[in-house]
Amino acid sequence: MNFKNSLYCVSVLAFLSAISCGEKEKKSLTENRSDGLVKPNIVYILADDMGYGDISGLNPDAKVNTPTLDSLIASGMSFSDAHSSSSVCTPSRYSILTGRYAWRTQLKRGVTWGYSPPVIDSNRTTVASLLKANGYKTACIGKWHLGMTWPVKEGREVPWENKNLHPAQYPGDAIDFTKPIKNGPTSVGFDYFFGVPASLDMRPYCYIENQTILGLPMQPIGKEFLVERDSLTQWYAGLVATDFKHAEVLPKLTEKAVNFINENKERPFFLYFPLTAPHSPLLPSDKFKGTSKAGIYGDFIHMVDNVVKTISNTLRAQGLSDDTLIIFTSDNGTFQRAYIDASYEHDGNFIYRGQKADIYEGGHRIPFIASWKNQIPANAKSDTPILLNDLMATLADLTETSLKENEGEDSVSILPILKDEKQEIEDRNFLIHHSSRGFYAILKYSL
Repeated sequence: MNFKNSLYCVSVLAFLSAISCGEKEKKSLTENRSDGLVKPNIVYILADDMGYGDISGLNPDAKVNTPTLDSLIASGMSFSDAHSSSSVCTPSRYSILTGRYAWRTQLKRGVTWGYSPPVIDSNRTTVASLLKANGYKTACIGKWHLGMTWPVKEGREVPWENKNLHPAQYPGDAIDFTKPIKNGPTSVGFDYFFGVPASLDMRPYCYIENQTILGLPMQPIGKEFLVERDSLTQWYAGLVATDFKHAEVLPKLTEKAVNFINENKERPFFLYFPLTAPHSPLLPSDKFKGTSKAGIYGDFIHMVDNVVKTISNTLRAQGLSDDTLIIFTSDNGTFQRAYIDASYEHDGNFIYRGQKADIYEGGHRIPFIASWKNQIPANAKSDTPILLNDLMATLADLTETSLKENEGEDSVSILPILKDEKQEIEDRNFLIHHSSRGFYAILKYSL
């Protein structure tokens, strides 16, 4: 099926209106639905700033090699017209977890920062709370970047409450790191959280486990900013935990994700695994340095592919591969000009104009791959336009849950497409996107 796409840019004002040894547990994981499907484990891997052209199986001219992601394409379904709701991190993540456009909230432009307050209301239904209500063990391991309520020292206040300072510039001097955070991932449906507050170039630099800030006492760290032909390392001066090293974050998160799978193999689980890569700082480990033809950014892509390999191998080792839906995607396009030297001739956003933060398609057209043995046809391809928002309705469909009118308003189930029963979404013929600067676009298509 061919779709005719067209972009109409408008101003922001226009939009302000588990397999178990016991029989009981095994049945709970593989119990048939009325339509013959089973409830799988769900692993949702979200790359950070990775473009459609950064996967060798999608871009024949790629200067990177992604064998694990290519094998997911071969074993499942890839989408050629998948989009994030925004071309930057926070609004896309909000859409993934709530099934709503972020412009329905106060976030009309830009992103949250490390010390920012929460974007998701604590009473808002999320993908995690929906699955938790359906018997899933839920975990978020990785980059949160949706704000949280930091504990404040007695007699102090955070300055942006009085509009004196933006969270991006805040040094953190009023934060009491010894007290628990509130309104983070465990307040919106996740049983377990281990990760970082925001991007690795945003202070504070620390791990959080559930509500606890690890690695105290916090100590100052200077600004790091190095841009060379084969290197981009940058972060802002701020506070850093004693156990925190930027280059070790991705391996640490992967270790925690593996542990979660191993510890929850006997019940259905949902693992939301938002990576910190290949977003800057570009920090591939020594094993991957020099392995690509796209410089250090390409090497970091290779490391991302290996993270997916580690997760896949863990599922296989635990006998969970057949009962797990794996989705791999990205929050937005790559930052082509900043990350990839032009001499490498690697088009991280493939043939699409623009890049991360832009309203053009390079900013929000993303890779999207779904694999689930015996449920999603192997080597299937779809050119149906879909959104990251669609996860909510898809998983509601999967668990036979009816969403209320104020839940997942901008989400449409793609389960019939994944099952190869339909090739289009009949009740939607446009998508909405917004850029970092608050410019908006409608992607309209005709069936």
